[in-house]
Amino acid sequence: MNFSSEFDEVFSLIEQKSNILLAVHERPDGDALGSMIAMFSVLKRKKGKKVVMFSKDPLPENLKFLPYSENIVHDTEIGEFVPDLFFGFDYGDFKRLGVDSDLIKDAKVVTFDHHPPLRQIGDILIIDPAASSTCEILYRFLRYGKCFISMRTATALLTGIFTDTGGFAHVNTSISTLNAAGDLLRCGASMAKLQRQTFSHKSPHTLRVWGSILRHVLRDEKAGMSYVIISHKEFIKLGACLDDFEGIVNIINTPPDARFSLLLIEHTPEVIKGSMRSEPFKKVDVSRIANALGGGGHKYAAGFELKGETLKNAVERVKICASEIV
Repeated sequence: MNFSSEFDEVFSLIEQKSNILLAVHERPDGDALGSMIAMFSVLKRKKGKKVVMFSKDPLPENLKFLPYSENIVHDTEIGEFVPDLFFGFDYGDFKRLGVDSDLIKDAKVVTFDHHPPLRQIGDILIIDPAASSTCEILYRFLRYGKCFISMRTATALLTGIFTDTGGFAHVNTSISTLNAAGDLLRCGASMAKLQRQTFSHKSPHTLRVWGSILRHVLRDEKAGMSYVIISHKEFIKLGACLDDFEGIVNIINTPPDARFSLLLIEHTPEVIKGSMRSEPFKKVDVSRIANALGGGGHKYAAGFELKGETLKNAVERVKICASEIV
């Protein structure tokens, strides 16, 4: 998609405004953080700008290596700072940002996202579901504006591209994705470091959690679903946090007869996080299932959260949605 006019508008706003707030979705991943940090690294070089990065939740351990991560604040009480320009990255639904709407009511709002248009907000919406990642869109934005891409900026951008494509293994990897990655390597980003930090950075505890989960993979032939359910009691017994489960739903999706995979985690009593994965040749649009359950995401990677539900009811609701959609 061609966003030339939108890019021009954003660059114009950056020159006009002085107090800039950047925000990412709850439980931020590599793409959300990478895109926000890349923007921060460019804006901080501009004189007279005060730039604040906000994340509702702390960073996952495997992403604390990202440059400028120590500058991210996790408290909406940010003193006397009143933004006149606000950027939201990679969020899909405004409520996932955890930002008080009153804080930005007088600000110009810009969204960069590769989630399908759903509940994003903004005076300028730069949304491209065909892009591999929000970081790929940010890369195009910076190159369009002839911005200098430092090693730190390149590292942030490549982290988002690398993680959201599953190390360039997912269907969202395109020629333009690989061209962007190659350019970012020329700018100084290290692929080996990203692989080590993001995918290989598993503690012995996390590996034990994965081992326990993979012993309990279930199968529903009618729905074509491979799935795992984790009760709150089991969650506590494992001594786990949600970050420990990052990526495991992709493993659950690997059986050849599984049309899609589901991971349900009751991380708080009667609060269930659901993650789903599929692949193009399996012909299951998991985003439609997620949307029916109040969530969202991409065609082959989506999620949702249910409150006041039992795990049994949650599984049945997914099965019903799948039967109507698949």
